Amino acid sequence: PEKRPSSGGIWYGGRGEGDSERGQGREGDQDTLGPPRPLEEGPCQRRAPPRGWGTPVGGGGLAPSTKIARAPSKPSKTSIEGVLKAVGRSASGGAARVEAQGEAKRRVAGKQVEEERRAGGAAHLAREDSTQDASSRLAPEGWVNAVSERMPQREGPRMSINVSLARSSKTILSMVARNLNWIEREREETRACLHWVVTPEELEGRLLVRKPNQRMSRIPGMYMLCGKVKFAELFRLLQRREPDKYNFIPRTGIVPDDPEEELRSIVGKGYGILKPDEGTQGDGIYLVKDMEEIKRRMDCIHVESAVLQSYIKKPMLLDGHKFDFRVYVLILSLEPLRVFLSHEGLVRVCTVPYEEPSRQNLHRKAGHLTNYTLNKTNEFYEHNDDPQNGARGTKRNLQATLRHLARQGHDAEDLWMQIKNITGLVSGALGRAVRGEVEGFDRSKLWPLGVYRTAKMSGCKTPFGDPSWEGWERDCFHVLGFDVMFDEGGKAWLLEVNCNPSMAIDTVYPSTSPPELPHLDEGVEALVSEAMGHVRGKGVHVCKCTAHHRPHLHRPCPIDLAAKHSCVNGALSIIHRDYSARKAGAFASPEELAEGLRYDVIFSEA
Repeated sequence: PEKRPSSGGIWYGGRGEGDSERGQGREGDQDTLGPPRPLEEGPCQRRAPPRGWGTPVGGGGLAPSTKIARAPSKPSKTSIEGVLKAVGRSASGGAARVEAQGEAKRRVAGKQVEEERRAGGAAHLAREDSTQDASSRLAPEGWVNAVSERMPQREGPRMSINVSLARSSKTILSMVARNLNWIEREREETRACLHWVVTPEELEGRLLVRKPNQRMSRIPGMYMLCGKVKFAELFRLLQRREPDKYNFIPRTGIVPDDPEEELRSIVGKGYGILKPDEGTQGDGIYLVKDMEEIKRRMDCIHVESAVLQSYIKKPMLLDGHKFDFRVYVLILSLEPLRVFLSHEGLVRVCTVPYEEPSRQNLHRKAGHLTNYTLNKTNEFYEHNDDPQNGARGTKRNLQATLRHLARQGHDAEDLWMQIKNITGLVSGALGRAVRGEVEGFDRSKLWPLGVYRTAKMSGCKTPFGDPSWEGWERDCFHVLGFDVMFDEGGKAWLLEVNCNPSMAIDTVYPSTSPPELPHLDEGVEALVSEAMGHVRGKGVHVCKCTAHHRPHLHRPCPIDLAAKHSCVNGALSIIHRDYSARKAGAFASPEELAEGLRYDVIFSEA
């Protein structure tokens, strides 16, 4: 790993393109994480440590010979393993009862699903015959166990989570909470170890009444920092200082702040992508050719500011279609800054075959933009409900798709290392910006003090970093969504970072009769059966909501369940371990926190 003097932390990603040995950073060593090779020799198998490295830490990763886990000011001599075992004894007595109850629920759910199948009333999705070889499939221990296995009862005191403000994340949080044997609270009260909030106003409300060691699911300032304009301001500043280090962000201009000459040069002889500052789900995004069109589109979408990003006109394609990766990153805390990358994620594929942009096809957004909201209503949207199949579907599993790309001749290991490199560098920069450590960047502008936006986002009442928030740098965490695209040469480009990535697990079918469900692995099928009770219409009643312009059915999406259950399950497990260790007066290193989970440490100051 490389030490970054600007932060004092250790960065676990590969080297940048300007360095001589890109990809020499710490690689994951869990069971089936990372890019594909044949399962018996994948890059995620444990390897001999490179020269200059120490012994594995807790079995979860290789540690540098220099210590990276610094104890707090009053270090405890108790080992983290001993602490976790000690504090877990109180919970272990109920483990058998909990497991028995869970097994009973699974049997009941299985009988209900079987009855629905025989009656023809349950919606089950059709699956094409697969001829993929064994190496193209995710190993059961790498995926099924990751989403269905109950965490060991040694993890510490029983946790509780408040989901009263979780919105669309509530379903996946409830499923994971039950899997981890957490207590779920649904009223707006202070009694919970962890509160899941969304907006800055909700976060401020919880911070003002927060109890010691209580965790919050948002980091103050991250909401606005991940907006298109603030993000562009930060990384243009960093690119000027270290252009080779941050060479993975497409050239970006700010409208209307930047001179017209600079905006014209971004478009050049090709096209640019205009994105509104607070746009989400593809709303207000346009391909533009010149300044006149930029001005016309700005008037059309009624926004004060936007960014203009150079268009990657020769992207890597999947069977002739443009695609990108959605990967999930957990920032566990700012003090110390600790960042983890989930092994599971999504691949979003355009529904229309790719053509280089021209006046004739600019209106065909489904051929240029991968957003699910834009593509789900297209007649060519293809449902893929097998998380182990990376060769088909408009939405696919990340690891399965990497294996598919490897079979097509791409260096999937290098693709994964570039993703780790980008997420590690960007997360470190975001953390330093929120802490006010980036010279020339004012963090006070990241907080909507008295700024009215909507009735539910009427502005905050306390200034950024108010003393009443004591301990927020240590107790606030954040799950971010990174959108990464590769060009035809295999170079990764970071398109944007989402501060509130969707954790919804349903998909829509424009149909009045339920489709058939494919034969899934036992663990996946159990998740789908459990999720069925949470989706609108229970998967069998026709709906006419705004999710689709035609009458439709809502069904659990196995692809979303695979990625998001693994992401949230691992994130909450890491938080639980950190919470338990601190409550016992001990300190857990990032490697110990991630041990046995489908997460990699990608940046650490601990």
